[in-house]
Amino acid sequence: MKPGFLDPYDPDYAPVPKDHSDEKGPALPTYLEEGIRQGRRCMRNQLAKIPDDEEVLVPHQALKPSPARIKKFLSDNDLVVTPTDKNLGIAVSRRTWLRDQTLKMLNNANDYQCITDEQCHRILSETRTEILNLVGLASKVTSLKQIGLHKYLSSKLPSGEKEDWILPQFYGIPKIHKNPPGFRPIVPCHSALMNPCAKFVSKELKPLILAAPTVIHGSKDLAIKLSKLKILPRHRWYFVSGDVVAFYPNIPLDSCLQIVSYEWLKYKMWPEPFFDTDTPEGYELKSYADLFRRAIRVGNSKLISQYNGKKWLQLRGLAMGVADSPDLANLYGCHFEEKAEVLKDKRFAFYGRYIDDILSIIYASSEEEALKIAQEKISYDGCEITWQVSSQHMQFLDMFLFRGIGDTIQWRPYRKANNHLERVPWTSFHPLDVKEEPF
Repeated sequence: MKPGFLDPYDPDYAPVPKDHSDEKGPALPTYLEEGIRQGRRCMRNQLAKIPDDEEVLVPHQALKPSPARIKKFLSDNDLVVTPTDKNLGIAVSRRTWLRDQTLKMLNNANDYQCITDEQCHRILSETRTEILNLVGLASKVTSLKQIGLHKYLSSKLPSGEKEDWILPQFYGIPKIHKNPPGFRPIVPCHSALMNPCAKFVSKELKPLILAAPTVIHGSKDLAIKLSKLKILPRHRWYFVSGDVVAFYPNIPLDSCLQIVSYEWLKYKMWPEPFFDTDTPEGYELKSYADLFRRAIRVGNSKLISQYNGKKWLQLRGLAMGVADSPDLANLYGCHFEEKAEVLKDKRFAFYGRYIDDILSIIYASSEEEALKIAQEKISYDGCEITWQVSSQHMQFLDMFLFRGIGDTIQWRPYRKANNHLERVPWTSFHPLDVKEEPF
């Protein structure tokens, strides 16, 4: 029986068929089907007007680039075009520099281990077995089975007897706003077999992130919060910002997963571990909780990537590119901020954190005292924080904060060093919060 239009459905849990079959989805109302047909006709009309790359350039099209000439120039000079950290535009780097930076990271014995094909096959086979067990658990939870989670969790597993594993390609992007330029590692796990588990965990954690009072959700959210801030009169105050050094790889993974699992259960307000499994409701709750706790471990452990024909196992921390890494990092930080009761501390006029970037406004008699307060109050196990303090202004995210008339807090957009001001195409795969205007 095919699903109907009003049946439970979650687009995030709708796997793409591996064989790219022509099987049709649920039937839509007539007006929606007609709208899709009209949109298809419009798009085809627009695409037909796009000129071919082979067309001869004419004088009035002098700014139109020639992909063939650009490709030849890059190849002849051993150059590579990549995106940049912080979405500052594209960068042209020497291939040797990118390769050296990548190998420098991978050869760090504390973070990565080069493994053999046999070791890789064994780890992936174990992960596959764990995912199939999760599929069985998801089938026991009615609400999750209705939206197809059990099918989604196995959507990245190789089909048939041939174990054709898809491994993420390890790479890095330049940090052109740093001097000298830095290097941010990326492990794109969107097609990895364990990523559906991480995506499920990420969706489960989103309500916790939205409810966390210390989390800053972007520049617009920060501007709204600061606009509501009331500074006590006749009090000296200072901007204090912090940057958690290499936050993702330095987070103790086991501790993080335990903390987040506990916070998730607490948010759900389930009486774990005393589920009444004698009732259908209690049995489903236990299956749901077991599914989450096992999925969070499968999705973030034993991560394997490949580079230059070799396979690398990540040994610690969270990976850039896994669906739930930002959520885990955020909630890991929230745990210590809640434990320190930073929002109850009257010395803090404001406190917030955007993943690894911390912003606070602290009442103090001097910069030294403000810095000491922040250092004593804010810390995360396994992580190091570098601090900056100022009585007049502070750059945070893409905002420039400064002291205004009457001891008010003002702000304006901030352009990071070497920002090319390149437009992010709306048709790109960037998240919506990146493409939307921050102010």
